Amino acid sequence: MIVCVCEGVSDRVVRAHIQRGSDSVEALGQSCRAGTDCGRCRDMLRTLVAERALQRASTAPLKLPEPEAT
Repeated sequence: MIVCVCEGVSDRVVRAHIQRGSDSVEALGQSCRAGTDCGRCRDMLRTLVAERALQRASTAPLKLPEPEAT
């Protein structure tokens, strides 16, 4: 589906750029031009960035504190 009509950027392209490290709407604008014209897609871009952040958080290994020495 096209996310940014002005620049013709699809959700697949946006997700690929997020996967490669574009972690904000501004970063996506620099990497694939999405969100750089009228701005109507910026909410969707924020949602896609947030979804990826949640995926990363849910798959990150859980760090437990070291047990105290007794």
